[in-house]
Amino acid sequence: PYRITSNLIIDENATLKINPGVNIFIRAWRDDEYPDSNPPYVISEDPYFAKYIICEGNIIARGTSESPVSFLSDTPDSEDRICRWGSVIIRETCRTAEFQYCNIDHSGGLFENGGAYMGGITCFNDALIIRNCNFSSNITAFEVLSNAENGRYEVSETTSSQLYDYDHSSFAEEAYALHFKFSCNPVGSRVSITGCTFTDNIIKITGVCYSYPNQFMLNVNELVFSDNEWRSENCDYPRFYNLNDYEDNISFFYNNKIDTLMTWAVEGDSYYSGNEFSFFENGIYALGSVSLSDNNFTKTSVFARDLLYSAGNKFKLSDLVVDNRDFSGRENIIDSTQFSLGRTESNKIFMSNDILFSDTKCDTIYNSILLDFESFSFDHSSEIVFKNCLLDSDFGNSGSYIDGGGNIFIGPDSTYLDSVFVNFAEGDFRPCPGSPLIDAGFNGGVNNAATRFGKTSRIFDGDNDGEAVVDIGPYEYGAESSGVIRGVTYDVSNGNRLPYALIYPVDSKEFYVVSDENGDFEFYLPPGVYDIFGSRIFFRDYLYEDIVVENDTEVQLYFWLEPLYPDMTPDNAEEFNGNTLVVYPNPFTPDKERQSVSVKFDLSSSGFCSLSVYNVKGQKIRDILHDNLPEGEHVFSWNGKNNANSAVASGVYFVRLKTSGETLNRKILML
Repeated sequence: PYRITSNLIIDENATLKINPGVNIFIRAWRDDEYPDSNPPYVISEDPYFAKYIICEGNIIARGTSESPVSFLSDTPDSEDRICRWGSVIIRETCRTAEFQYCNIDHSGGLFENGGAYMGGITCFNDALIIRNCNFSSNITAFEVLSNAENGRYEVSETTSSQLYDYDHSSFAEEAYALHFKFSCNPVGSRVSITGCTFTDNIIKITGVCYSYPNQFMLNVNELVFSDNEWRSENCDYPRFYNLNDYEDNISFFYNNKIDTLMTWAVEGDSYYSGNEFSFFENGIYALGSVSLSDNNFTKTSVFARDLLYSAGNKFKLSDLVVDNRDFSGRENIIDSTQFSLGRTESNKIFMSNDILFSDTKCDTIYNSILLDFESFSFDHSSEIVFKNCLLDSDFGNSGSYIDGGGNIFIGPDSTYLDSVFVNFAEGDFRPCPGSPLIDAGFNGGVNNAATRFGKTSRIFDGDNDGEAVVDIGPYEYGAESSGVIRGVTYDVSNGNRLPYALIYPVDSKEFYVVSDENGDFEFYLPPGVYDIFGSRIFFRDYLYEDIVVENDTEVQLYFWLEPLYPDMTPDNAEEFNGNTLVVYPNPFTPDKERQSVSVKFDLSSSGFCSLSVYNVKGQKIRDILHDNLPEGEHVFSWNGKNNANSAVASGVYFVRLKTSGETLNRKILML
């Protein structure tokens, strides 16, 4: 192991590269050596002070899943004090800061010039990559404190468990899993938090405008949270803050499992899709323009409140299920003070909630299910019309409303819910065969052309009477599938699948999706012609134009994204477990002097191999090899022709070697 007993400074023109398996023990503050009640987390060469790694140049810490890089305290905890080292501080002059397969444990942060910088990794520059890392027992796992414009910050497949103790960390105001804090200046920054698990944490993303100290801002052009789990079993005040005050800001929350989320989106648009919110009093507390679709809220609540009276804000609810049976914290599920819900809202489920509509501009609620209410009320001059809804028979006793006709009323002792839903007890609210919900809605109240939960067309003849009528609720019984777009996102520099790219129709962002850990994605769209946008942090954006989508059809798209900064992506050397793959010359031109490109690879052990060539759409065009090969060096060639022995067009191609379950790729440019 390496031991840091005094502060380690990486000079501006230097690069520190830390290899797999390296353990770094950093000098921690020790209670028995320094009697002051507050531990000395300041930059100092005092031997009693916690030590730091300060990077003014570059730092690349790349471990592996089997041999991670570890940043650890050199002192075990005592009974009355947690012993922490300082921080890895990434200064503004740093060009490359990358951490892959790292363990960061027992960091304490830094106090400098009156500021508190609390991250195990504290970043001041405009780029940071954290992948496959594990943070544990830190005051804050990582922190971005940047004024940089167009900053890019990626955190993926990373875990954080705080296990902090306020008695032992009284010098810290709060402890966070992650903390992003920007000034007014960094317009256009992009933050991506994907595939991570946060346990027992407080999540905080804020910004501060120094011109107006009492106002908070987060000027982030694109904020993506996807496939994360937020757990807070042992945290008294778990919070997530998202304060945006930049009119072009977009925040995407996709496929997360969250037990608490509190969001402020003052001016920017926030989109929530495919998320599960559960077991906390305030599921979402939203300010600004918010779109909710295909989300489940279980034993939690939804608040929409516009205290700033911002013009043009909206709280868009699409295919929403809020199920709070057997949950005491059911009050004020929708509190929309000075908030426009839109002129109409349709196809929702509110189960066992108490609702307050306050100063809302919503006139009519169509085709929705509202059952088991103790109360609902309207704090404005006009009453809301309910039309073609499934309601309790005593719904009117809970609050004054207007019956717009077409409503179905269920008595308080009704026992036929299983003849309405597939499985009411388990929360499966799809219409069952013969359900009174089928074709019982009002087509004029439909505000979108496709369901999100069922991924089907919105209006369908479910009872086969020759007339297509929308169902009550967010599902459409028996409907044909919407059009589906499926595909893969790739890294054009090496041909590898690229996870966690954001894909969405330019003019219909509520249908967005994020590719999974393998780069696969799919999403459903109503019929139409779309421009489909693909983006990922540290990569150039990609756009498909005029994509035609029809019901019950599939469109395949392949997004080849080019790295913006090759030195901020994983090494391009194609080597894995001792196997290597080389192509030469590259680029090459098939002509009389050189009819082919050579493909050389070394095998660390004998076994079955396949060698193929793919185009940029991911289609295999040529099989070169399918055979068992011995250990050692092998050379094959490709003459620029496909399996039909026809010459292919000039452009980018990929050679792919598969052996023993491992895959190596090399990009080829044919001129």
